Amino acid sequence: MLATYTSAQECDTLFDFNTWHMKGNPNGDWHILDENNIINESYIFEPTFFVNNQNLINVNIKGTISVETGQDTDFIGFVFGYNEPSETGTDNPYNFFLFDWKAETAFFSGYRATEGFRLSHYNGTILETQLGQFFWGDSDAPPKRNLLDTKYGNNLGWQPHEKYEFELSYTANKILIKINGEVIFNYEGCFAPGKIGFYCMSQTLTHFENFSFNSFIDFYASPQSTCRGEEIFFFPYDPQCSSLPDFVDSLNWNFGDSQTSNEILPKHKYDLAGDYKVQLIVYKQGNCIDTVYENVTIYDFPTVNIGNDTTIDACSSISLDAQNEGAEYLWSTGSFEQTIDLYDIKSDTMVFVNVTKDYCTASDTINIKTNYLPVSELYFPTAFSPNGDGLNDKFQSVGITDDISEFNMQIFNRWGQMVFTSNSVFEGWDSYYNGEPSPTGVYIYKLNYLSGNSCSGFSPFSHNGTFTLIR
Repeated sequence: MLATYTSAQECDTLFDFNTWHMKGNPNGDWHILDENNIINESYIFEPTFFVNNQNLINVNIKGTISVETGQDTDFIGFVFGYNEPSETGTDNPYNFFLFDWKAETAFFSGYRATEGFRLSHYNGTILETQLGQFFWGDSDAPPKRNLLDTKYGNNLGWQPHEKYEFELSYTANKILIKINGEVIFNYEGCFAPGKIGFYCMSQTLTHFENFSFNSFIDFYASPQSTCRGEEIFFFPYDPQCSSLPDFVDSLNWNFGDSQTSNEILPKHKYDLAGDYKVQLIVYKQGNCIDTVYENVTIYDFPTVNIGNDTTIDACSSISLDAQNEGAEYLWSTGSFEQTIDLYDIKSDTMVFVNVTKDYCTASDTINIKTNYLPVSELYFPTAFSPNGDGLNDKFQSVGITDDISEFNMQIFNRWGQMVFTSNSVFEGWDSYYNGEPSPTGVYIYKLNYLSGNSCSGFSPFSHNGTFTLIR
């Protein structure tokens, strides 16, 4: 958001009351004593206004207010953001902010006006018959009257013949009102340009003198901190609330990296990380120049390297480190830690990590290829002798059998009869067929099996061969 006031701003200008006009009630009686000195001699209940002819926002207004009579104790004040009434009349559309000040608590037509200060926003048509409700009383009925803030109490009313230093800072985001240096209201919101002026109701001989204004501008960067090569937008006003004030003739930006712009709403990228002091030179009406500054910070992206693509044996483990201590981490594994350990990797794996530090995010990816271990293959003897000596008494596989699955072996005699079948690698043929020992001779076997595991992968094998049964 924009700042409320920048003390380095210059060009304090006295208002010329000769260019101002009466608005509101047609019976107002405003007398211009000289170009900086005006008095209201109206003694009417209806509100009366005396306003300038220029829409203003981002202004600091100062002047002196006094009531030069002890007769009556009613309302004096100040209007700003003023758009309506545009003409004098009795039933009027109203659109402005009003700061009013009551000297003593009083009642009128059943409505109470309390000693002290009020801040209101009016936005709607108010009939003459409703003036007591909305201007004398405290009726809060938006949009016609939104009572924004109050400050009541004994000894808070104005005193006759006493001069009060009035100060208003009216920006797109804040209304700041002071009396004799004391803050009365400090109200934040979203405010648009409008005219400014004086207000009286049922109070005669109110004197406004030596009112001046200082038009100022500030700016903000969005975001104020970002990463190298990313855009920053610069706003000399709040685009959600207002527009560039009328008093601005032109702008000149210096982004602090030797780059400049004359655009109203520029955007800029910084190539290098660092702190930059951005300068805005404001050329204003009346040959006045103001200069304001804001700082922006540009961060570098973290350097992330979790390693080169690699190949490891299946079922091995690996540790990965994203470095950049103190950063925020998000791994594809779901971990938020700086380092992770991957255990028992059984297949090709891709791992990535996002590392965020000082608003900036970088990432890295590693591809881990698994190198499967060799599978075990079975071997079979070319002969066996089932003679009961405990040596080679069965025809069966030879080799590592722990990783064998889907095993099937069939044995045939020379006439093509299947004399044995098994689905277990641990089961061999003892030469018996139909309860009788088979004769010596050559036999045929057919074999299919799957060898391997999740670390080596799986490989199918088929064998057809012969062997000799010896007795």
